[in-house]
Amino acid sequence: LTFDASTGIVENVSTESARPLGEWLQQRREELDLSLEQAEEAAAGLTFPRTINVLVVNPFSVDVSGNDEVLWRIIEKTDRDRFRFVIALPGESPYAKRYREMGAEVVFVRMSIIRRDLRPSFLAEYIWEFLPTVRRVARLCRKYRIDVVHTNSTQVLGAGLAAKLLGLPSIYHAHSIIFDPQWVARAMTLWIRTTGDILVANSNASAGAFVRHGFPSDRVKVIGNPVCIEMFNRSSSRGKLRRELGIGDHTPLVGILGRVTPNKKIEQFLEAAGILAKEFPDARFVVLGGTNIPKEERYMEDMKRLAASLGVSGRVAFTGARRDIPE
Repeated sequence: LTFDASTGIVENVSTESARPLGEWLQQRREELDLSLEQAEEAAAGLTFPRTINVLVVNPFSVDVSGNDEVLWRIIEKTDRDRFRFVIALPGESPYAKRYREMGAEVVFVRMSIIRRDLRPSFLAEYIWEFLPTVRRVARLCRKYRIDVVHTNSTQVLGAGLAAKLLGLPSIYHAHSIIFDPQWVARAMTLWIRTTGDILVANSNASAGAFVRHGFPSDRVKVIGNPVCIEMFNRSSSRGKLRRELGIGDHTPLVGILGRVTPNKKIEQFLEAAGILAKEFPDARFVVLGGTNIPKEERYMEDMKRLAASLGVSGRVAFTGARRDIPE
């Protein structure tokens, strides 16, 4: 931040030297030996830079998405006078309507997306679409005069490269951990380190995984997923799921919530259910979550077969994706 004493204007001329305004004012106050009242009077005359345009590249267009839940909550609480959002999605979804209602511009862009699939046919398609994805993101940056590129996943790697080629700050938001294969985890970490300025991780565990693979710890920021507690406090339909499943109010009910995908380790939940079922004959169990891709659909069927082999298929319900979790 630089201050022009003749005009009283603070300008954001260098992202490298920029610091929070409060810290900057405190330092200027100390240097000038101003009283608090004098400093506040001086600050009242400051004007600020134009609205910051943020391009969010989001690789999901499904009915229920954890990444989208986090994103729209963040946008909901962001000062829209200071930040303007352009959301790039691969297609229409219920979240697109939410983003528009909050004043964001929604654009649909074909993009290369990593799908935890190492089959040659998928890799060929991914590579074929990679450079066109970079060009499409770059065009969006120029069209909307973007200041910051925020990739809302580690599944889209082309957006970070587009930002770097244009000299724009690049942020990656990690919502999950890449466990295996290890060479993929190391390669992705190297790419994100090269094309990203900051990595936002949703937990210490995910941050630590990237740091272990070589991402600089001083460029990692841990920000937990936002949760609207009021939604759960004001729910007037408590017991809705129990009624659907035909379970009494006093029957023990244990659930796991999340997309049904191998990295969620649903099998561990089912194995635990098999152990608990022997000790608590009345206990019931529920898997709340759906699938997005064929690999996850196959995994869902595997989990149903596992429940049967453990002797708990009649006590485990698979509900699919739900949008009524507070109820």
